[in-house]
Amino acid sequence: MNRSQLLYAGKAKSVYRSEVPEELIVSFRDDITAFDGGKKDIIVGKGAFNARISAFFFSYLEEHGIPTHFIRMTDERTMVVRELTM
Repeated sequence: MNRSQLLYAGKAKSVYRSEVPEELIVSFRDDITAFDGGKKDIIVGKGAFNARISAFFFSYLEEHGIPTHFIRMTDERTMVVRELTM
């Protein structure tokens, strides 16, 4: 799945439009910040860990009848989600 337009870049993840309508790509990063962004660093593996934990909880919620935007993982730090309007 290819990333196209960057829609959001926060402290922990970036969200991209995909080539599939109504599906987005969420990429979890290893970046870490403290003191309102005053300190920045990288913790190797943080993005993969956060992605794995997020996928676990989204899957758990789905299994118990609570719908989420989660579709699937594509690699250790990237997931495909449904585009939602909040």
